[in-house]
Amino acid sequence: MDDILDHLNRAIKDYIAQLDAEEMSDEENRRALAILSFITNIEHAGDVLDRDVMMLMGKSQKRGLQLSPSGRSEIASMLERLAQNARTAATVFMASDGRAARRLVEEKAAFREIEAQATEAHFLRLRSGRMDTAQTSAVHLDLIRDLKRINGHLVEGAAYPVLRERGDLLPTRLKTS
Repeated sequence: MDDILDHLNRAIKDYIAQLDAEEMSDEENRRALAILSFITNIEHAGDVLDRDVMMLMGKSQKRGLQLSPSGRSEIASMLERLAQNARTAATVFMASDGRAARRLVEEKAAFREIEAQATEAHFLRLRSGRMDTAQTSAVHLDLIRDLKRINGHLVEGAAYPVLRERGDLLPTRLKTS
């Protein structure tokens, strides 16, 4: 699937690169840039999934490692949210829906909080001496981090261009001094 995604990404970029920007309206040029942002971020998310998540799962399977029931539950919950966020990202991209873009950005913050909670819960299980957690610690933490990265690409590719266009995106999350 990653090869297909790479091929489609390349084909779309080639098509947009052939368009004469001077003959396009400002709106058409903005949409072309939004398309490039979306496909680039989707391709990056696919790379994380293919290169990192799948390799991690393959290694774990070869070693006969399984996440603890609590760890599996955390990952399953994150995957459900990620799937919903992917659907929302597609909607935001297709419709340039500002409200949905805001919800997706808010979900990015929520996803970051979920990552922090899952990491903390994992460390608490480690401290309690659970062998199933200790054996899969690196796998669990890497999965959490990679799912957050994929979610970030979805938000950046779909929501940020819409919010930037509307003037609703701040240049930084840092608090001004």
